[in-house]
Amino acid sequence: MRHKVLYRIITGRLHFSRGDLFLYIADPDANTINESYNIYDSVYSDAMASDNYVESEINAMLMSQGIWTPNEEQEKESIQNEIKRLKVYAYENYYKRRELFKAKTLIQKNEDKIFELESRKNQLRRQSCEGLAEEERRMWTITNSVYNMDGSKYNFEDKDSEITEDDIIAFTLSNGITQVQIRDIAKNDPWRTMWMTSTKSGDLFNKPSTQLTEYQLALCQYSIMYDNVYQNMECPPDEVIMDDDCLDGWFIVERKKQKEQKREKNSRSLLSGNPKIMNAQERYIMVDGAESAKRVYDMNSGRSKEIMKQRFNTIDEKGRAKQGNFEDVKQEVALNSNRAYVEQMKQGK
Repeated sequence: MRHKVLYRIITGRLHFSRGDLFLYIADPDANTINESYNIYDSVYSDAMASDNYVESEINAMLMSQGIWTPNEEQEKESIQNEIKRLKVYAYENYYKRRELFKAKTLIQKNEDKIFELESRKNQLRRQSCEGLAEEERRMWTITNSVYNMDGSKYNFEDKDSEITEDDIIAFTLSNGITQVQIRDIAKNDPWRTMWMTSTKSGDLFNKPSTQLTEYQLALCQYSIMYDNVYQNMECPPDEVIMDDDCLDGWFIVERKKQKEQKREKNSRSLLSGNPKIMNAQERYIMVDGAESAKRVYDMNSGRSKEIMKQRFNTIDEKGRAKQGNFEDVKQEVALNSNRAYVEQMKQGK
């Protein structure tokens, strides 16, 4: 199946047959896509003239009818964060088959929830001017990309035509290529070898990048992504690379590391002129507004932000608090006490 999808992407053709009729639907080129936006503009104008709602009005209707409220938006964001957490967990436990299976099962369930939420949000969008125009543009693109096997365009208006435009549209939409399939192709042979060879020869798809189809572009993007993974100084094991969820988790961890490193670099750059400040546990910086304050706040590590949160909670609870009332200070005192005890025991021996 992987080979079949790969060569469909390479050729840019989806084959269709019915009885003795053999056709192919071409992945739209730049000219066809360009023309399709003329269709979009025309349909949009007609829809506006017919007093159809625009998308912003549809969103207001969703809100007023309780179909999509801030609660749903918050739920969606919460589920997306949970998916990220599970992917990190999958990466950190990729060698534990049972734990990995549980994580991937939960990831799929949460992705299904996201799909359901998005479906609810988009249920009225097709009735908007934008929705109607985009739908017509897509349909026009498909029906104007149908060819006989000799390369001539298929004529749906021919009295002997055995199929309708709806037949072709339904067939094309039901045979779309998913991002999961493209990603699978990008990391495996035979494409991986083709890609590596093309980076040396410079010959790929026999056309300039501006003429690449949507699927071809996506395949190139994923191929570059996997190149970057393999070239990373901390390249993960092959088991992680071959598992999309685990690799996504690795990306999340790496981005967090890079963010922390950038934060530390910016912090050191800002405070490098004063060694006393650099060696201090807490540093106070004057700012000139909310934006500057946020920048300084972002310089704190995740642990520092958690300490600040705990201290604010303590102050809220008690009204006021001494240094020794803060939980992080208590932990530090206890830790130092334990260290002193261990050192005393060593000297006693």
